[in-house]
Amino acid sequence: MSSRRKLLSAISAFLLVSAAAGAIAQVRIATVDLHQAIMDTTDGQRARRRLEGEFSNRQRELDGAQEELRRMQSEIESQRNVLSPAALNTRMEAYQARVIEVQRQFVEYQQELAQHEAALTRRIVERMQAILREMGQTDGYTVILDTSTGAVVWAPTTIDLTATLVQRYNAAPATGAAEGDGEGDTAMADGETPAMTTPAMTTPAMTTPAMTTPAMRTGSAAMSSATPTAH
Repeated sequence: MSSRRKLLSAISAFLLVSAAAGAIAQVRIATVDLHQAIMDTTDGQRARRRLEGEFSNRQRELDGAQEELRRMQSEIESQRNVLSPAALNTRMEAYQARVIEVQRQFVEYQQELAQHEAALTRRIVERMQAILREMGQTDGYTVILDTSTGAVVWAPTTIDLTATLVQRYNAAPATGAAEGDGEGDTAMADGETPAMTTPAMTTPAMTTPAMTTPAMRTGSAAMSSATPTAH
């Protein structure tokens, strides 16, 4: 069962039990769009700019490598009729080795950006969860649901705390949230806010143009290599 279905089941069971006990009037529910809140905070905007800067630097490196590969390919094509088979094979092998290296760099850069994005987002979410816990306890909320996960189909805007969360987050001093590799907090009990999945800030994916290896003069089938698709 997915975490979303588990959350919905737990909420449904809780409401049914409360209704049966005649306590439904005491249930107070609120919602928050955690993804939007992250993007609206000053820390979220700063993190976004930082990630976009890192992305641009990495993309420029990949673009330079692609230009180098195009030059290598053009040289092979222009000299394929004058080079000996051995010399042509040497050029082809060098080209193929460079293609593999660029592909490896591409994957490494994507993973590096994803990990950095997750770390920056996690620190923001940890502070937000502390604020939401305080809001849940002091304002008497039974549960606060994160609408950015898709678990909430509809809710009135009157119970949305996103703007309030952003305001309190920006006003509160930084607490030096941990940078560990934790996979998220466990669900809170006794009226505290539930655990939330850390949403990504969706840094644009790096792209590389398709690379085609020049055909061998020896008559063998053309070899081709396509760059991996960014996710």
